[in-house]
Amino acid sequence: MAKPTQRSTKVLTKKHLARQEREKLQTRFIVIGTIMVVLLVIVFISYGILDQQVFKPNRSVAKVGGSSIPLSEFQANVRYRNISYVQNYNQISQYFGEDASFRQQYQNAINSLGTSVQEALIEDRLIRKEAARRNIKVTKVEVDKAMQSELGYYPDGTSTPKPTSSPVPTRATSTLSPLQLTLVPLTPTPTLAPTEIVITPTATIAPTSAPVTVTQTVTPTATASPTATQGPTYTPSPTSTPFTLDAYKTLYQNYTAFYKGYQVSESNLRRIVESQLYREKVQAALLADTQAIPAEQEYIWARHILVSSEVSATEIINKINQGEDFAKLAGQYSEDTASQTSGGDLSWFPRGQMVPEFDTAAFALTTIGDYTQQPVKSTYGFHIIQLLGRETRPFTSDSEKFQYWIYLQKQSVKITTSTDLDLLKYLPSIIPLPTAAAQPTQNIPTILLTAEPTETPSP
Repeated sequence: MAKPTQRSTKVLTKKHLARQEREKLQTRFIVIGTIMVVLLVIVFISYGILDQQVFKPNRSVAKVGGSSIPLSEFQANVRYRNISYVQNYNQISQYFGEDASFRQQYQNAINSLGTSVQEALIEDRLIRKEAARRNIKVTKVEVDKAMQSELGYYPDGTSTPKPTSSPVPTRATSTLSPLQLTLVPLTPTPTLAPTEIVITPTATIAPTSAPVTVTQTVTPTATASPTATQGPTYTPSPTSTPFTLDAYKTLYQNYTAFYKGYQVSESNLRRIVESQLYREKVQAALLADTQAIPAEQEYIWARHILVSSEVSATEIINKINQGEDFAKLAGQYSEDTASQTSGGDLSWFPRGQMVPEFDTAAFALTTIGDYTQQPVKSTYGFHIIQLLGRETRPFTSDSEKFQYWIYLQKQSVKITTSTDLDLLKYLPSIIPLPTAAAQPTQNIPTILLTAEPTETPSP
């Protein structure tokens, strides 16, 4: 009988067992590491998506009391106002031609979009807060009607223009003190020398001799039958093509689609219109309330020198300290083309009209002739400001009175702007002004302007 074959059993030594354990451990580490890498990639991708779609749009650019202004609203308003500036510039330049100083004013406005839009949104929050306090509301129907009228559609007939407010009489020009006359000497108006008028007598016509009588024989002709005189023919007046609801809907779709291409959504457009309506309603309520706004406000008269670098501004301050004339230095160095030729003179202005940094520094000057000893930085550059006068005056318009109310609100409410947020970093792509040689061919639809840009100008 054959013997059964015996299988040779492999004896695992401690060395083999240790190697197997190491291999298992390495495999486990590789699997765990791979999973962790995949998880990290998923986390980073998810965070990137959330940052772009959730965190970043809701990042606050300012806080007014307990109300935040999210970055998404800020960027939409920047894009919207940017398009408005470009369109307005195109229209005016097509009518009046290119002008260097005019172009510079619009360019300055575009360059300061970050600050101006942030200020406009802060004002909007203050206005909405007052509206809530006074139980003022803007309905969806009112927004619809406002957008219809802006696009020229009046389903109930053309609206009656609103009566303009009666202008408040302006105060007479102040009498300048001896110090003010020293700082800004008056330029005498040249008196025109009287022109000598020489009258040359005309020759007298001598009387002729006895008149000669001329007899003319007239041969009678057949009398024609009188024809009726033809009056002016009636030309029918052209009738306007009815703007139907379907035509308005098409225009509205094109309008919103255009802005959507610039990342301004329909809801953004409607909120801009809603803000304008709130502004109008709150302004009307405040003007009707005699206790809401003081009857007068403080004005100052100032001039400035604007340069692009802090070093240049400091050098100019040193020149003024050494006795050099402010007006001459403004004419020589200032980059503000609007005031450069007048020695930097900005005339009289109330609080809240200039950019905040300029406004604060200018009204902090107390003595006529004083000037800022340190350069004042704003979005336009670096300013040297000199005080020329200070007075209390009545308001000259309803809009000026309302703007003063906004100024008072800014002083009474805690407003926090994000100091860690560089607005320029988060500005959307800016549409530049076209060159004279290359006007844009795209037809931009009618713009719905929110508040008029506060002083497109300088500073």
